[in-house]
Amino acid sequence: MQRLTVFINLMLFILGGYIDAYSQSVETRNDTLIFKGKEVSVIANKYPSVRGDISASLHVINEDEIKNAICNSVLELVDEKVTGITLTQKSVLGYGIAEKAAGVINIRGVGGRPNTGVLVLVDGRPDFMGIFGHPISDVYPLENVEKVEVIKGPVSVLYGTNAMGGVINIITKKNIKQGLKNSITAEYGAFNTYRTRYTNEGRFDKFKYFISAGADGTDGHRDNSNYNSHTYSAKTMYDISDNWDVSVTGSTTKFEMNDPGTITNPAVDEWYDVGRNWFDVSVSNRTRYGNGEFKLHANTGHHEIYDGWRSSDKTYGFLFYQHIKPFVGTTLTGGFDYKKIGGDAANAITNQDFGTNYEYQYGPYLHIQQIFLNNFIASTGVRMEKIYNRSTEIIPKFGLVWHLNNYNSFKVNVAKGFRAPTIRELYLFPPSNTEIDPEEMWNYELGYTFNTKMLRVNSSVFTMKGSNLIRITGQFPNAAFRNTGEFSHKGIEFNLTLKPIKTVSLTGGYCWLDADDQTQYNPGNKINLSFTYHKDDFRWQIFSQSLWDRYGSDFAQNRLDQFAIFDSRISYDLNQYLTLICKINNITDEEYQVMSGYPMPGRYFSIGFKLSR
Repeated sequence: MQRLTVFINLMLFILGGYIDAYSQSVETRNDTLIFKGKEVSVIANKYPSVRGDISASLHVINEDEIKNAICNSVLELVDEKVTGITLTQKSVLGYGIAEKAAGVINIRGVGGRPNTGVLVLVDGRPDFMGIFGHPISDVYPLENVEKVEVIKGPVSVLYGTNAMGGVINIITKKNIKQGLKNSITAEYGAFNTYRTRYTNEGRFDKFKYFISAGADGTDGHRDNSNYNSHTYSAKTMYDISDNWDVSVTGSTTKFEMNDPGTITNPAVDEWYDVGRNWFDVSVSNRTRYGNGEFKLHANTGHHEIYDGWRSSDKTYGFLFYQHIKPFVGTTLTGGFDYKKIGGDAANAITNQDFGTNYEYQYGPYLHIQQIFLNNFIASTGVRMEKIYNRSTEIIPKFGLVWHLNNYNSFKVNVAKGFRAPTIRELYLFPPSNTEIDPEEMWNYELGYTFNTKMLRVNSSVFTMKGSNLIRITGQFPNAAFRNTGEFSHKGIEFNLTLKPIKTVSLTGGYCWLDADDQTQYNPGNKINLSFTYHKDDFRWQIFSQSLWDRYGSDFAQNRLDQFAIFDSRISYDLNQYLTLICKINNITDEEYQVMSGYPMPGRYFSIGFKLSR
């Protein structure tokens, strides 16, 4: 009955949109309302959409912000630019894996350890470790990234499992100019820290490509905190016609690191050796009636840890979607995803074999967006996800945008998210349990946007209610994962972008979060501030972040001190080929910890250059 009700509501929505589309005189551009005459292309609806027409909380980090970032990775940049998001860190470079890993990203207090409540996408495909179900934070360098989109709140209707707290979509470079271009970037600084990159890109009529190679390393600011990584990636694109193109993309990353342990329990030889690879092939279409894509994708990895852990995991599958415009003001998007997840694991010290385990998920979905009454944009969608041949999840979403005038907009968004049990929770050593169900969450959100050429303000109020959380209950040897947990998060977010004159821009953001009992690394208050001065060949940036009401454990235990840090980057274009770079991190030499027991480095410097030809 529930499924039938959802289907009838969708059909009524389509019919109502059809009638309304021909009864209203709506000025449109590409079937979207004109919002201050300025459109921003995003993929929050799986097709290029006007940013102001999207009911969910969306933040876009553009190529200029990426190219001039003070930080070293995509996830650090997201932490700096987007309110409502926190990232755990413990060293100069590197995050690591396993229980002591940093790089855990929470969106509005949802993420978890392992980090299975937030979905990372690369060009729209899911990117996570097949056994534990979490992203590997060390494989997302800034090079060759054209744009990063962050959607806060559930997006499971479009992306399926793990898109419960939100989605981070990393979009690799597509807009490559005619001819050849080479660049070399090198930086060196405190703690024998280095970063080097080589990129080569080109376009010859219908054929485009880029390749890159990079190496990072550091001795670390503490004993036994060294880190080394190498990343190689390539992408080729070919325009079959004006309406069709094909692309092939691949990347491989190898990193090794040591964990120094906490200051009260230091470690000497806790090493980690990780290799990750991914590959995808995409065929895309663009016509006056809509856009679509078919993508084959694979993600593999091999992990070795000092305690004897050895694992090889795989995630592979395909995705397909197509959006069409059946009549003025209406956009329909339909799609289907399939993925197989799993791997094998063993312990080389104890000679334990944990076996080979795989499961699959698939699901069709439908999303509809409709303009009506001149200034309103309504959207709804539903997904039916088959999980591991066990249950079928019905995932709905509803949204409404009201453009009051050229400057003011109000938004309402209601969405359900889910997270399927991981292979580890189902099969690997106690307390595994094959009878657990997916976690679920509902998000209710109100938003407001004010937009002019000089000033943009975004604000939102939200509440999130989670259920069926997978938690360990009972005592050994009878302990097991069971669906017992619940949570209720609520918060307020505020973002401001100001450009008072051509050479100066300021951005700021504040988030207040009540994470209920899930207080570990979910600060109650967070402020991000950024100032940029750019004139001719000179650019100066300064960034500040402050966090307080912080805890190192859930249930408001292990309170951590408030901190405020300041970082800066200065760059100067010596000529059209050579740029000089200087960075200062933690300018005030603040003593602080992001993760309990892991002090962050004090003030440190780096210098470098970028040579392009």
